[in-house]
Amino acid sequence: MEGLLSWHDRNASRLCRIVGEARLYGTIRTVRRAEWPVNHAIQLAMSSAAGAGKLFGLTDHQIANAISIATVDNISLTCVHVEPVSQWKGFSPGMTGMRAVYAASLAKRGFTGPSGLFEGPNGLLRMFDQNIDIDWSDDSLDVVKLTVMKKFCSLIHGQPVLEAVLKLKRDNGLGAKDVKHVRCDIFQTGYDIAGGGAFGPKDDPQTKEQADYNLKYLIAAAFLDDKVGPDQLEAERVRAADAHELLRRVEVRPDDVFTSRYPHELNARLTVETVDGRTLVREQLGYEGGLAKPLSWGRTVEKFHWLSEPFADSELRNNIIEAVANIDQNSIEYLMGLLGRASPKAVFRASHPGIQ
Repeated sequence: MEGLLSWHDRNASRLCRIVGEARLYGTIRTVRRAEWPVNHAIQLAMSSAAGAGKLFGLTDHQIANAISIATVDNISLTCVHVEPVSQWKGFSPGMTGMRAVYAASLAKRGFTGPSGLFEGPNGLLRMFDQNIDIDWSDDSLDVVKLTVMKKFCSLIHGQPVLEAVLKLKRDNGLGAKDVKHVRCDIFQTGYDIAGGGAFGPKDDPQTKEQADYNLKYLIAAAFLDDKVGPDQLEAERVRAADAHELLRRVEVRPDDVFTSRYPHELNARLTVETVDGRTLVREQLGYEGGLAKPLSWGRTVEKFHWLSEPFADSELRNNIIEAVANIDQNSIEYLMGLLGRASPKAVFRASHPGIQ
């Protein structure tokens, strides 16, 4: 490629047709390597700038500038996940998105960005140490089919772990008092980020940002509460004595076989030793919501009811579901109007047990 601007000019019509967001995010994501200290905000900056530029009605040349402006100053480092995890971990993607929208507004006014974003000198190709190949003959949005959904309120690496915990717990009638020791075997990246590996110990979570990236706490919360949702990430719950007492009985270890299959597969193995002498094992290959087992529409609706029940009554929730199901027949203004009627505070009685 000869530079971001010429690259964009050669493929402008296709880029505009696909809006750019999902395609750019998915493509850049595939070239990131585990050993690079780069967080996913870099592809978020690109995709958000492309999408905002399209919505702003920018020309192809202006969109290229928006992407360049947004990306060159958003090379996010994975040290954001190092313990003790700060509030910035959760806030960072929102800030990246805000800056990307601002970058698009600057480009709309004629502001230019560096043309060597990819080729450099010292551009992304050098940082990634490999080409970033996009097949422009394929203008489909098939990358959307690579979208995964979380069933539980935790990092994506924790989804197979929590599914295994709850399956073992429910199938064997286990409570927290029955658990003597838990061992979780997981792929190396999951161990490093959330299990006490390279990113630091996971023995004393105090905040939401620390809890949802802490496999020890998440496993303990699942045993204690039989679910992992927003309530399990409230500071009072995270700091509770019963959770900390149980997480001290949880051990997380990397597994070579699981590591060799990552990131194409997210697998885990749970081994629970009970106080009455039993050893219970479950190997979880993938998870509901992952690529091999997408969350169905019905399950997605179930999750929506669970999370939105405190903020909207049943009539409003059902109207929102219908509007989304028929999104091609309704205006965006109609959907936004429905969403705007939801309460910003939890004012409705919540009785949903959580997605099962």
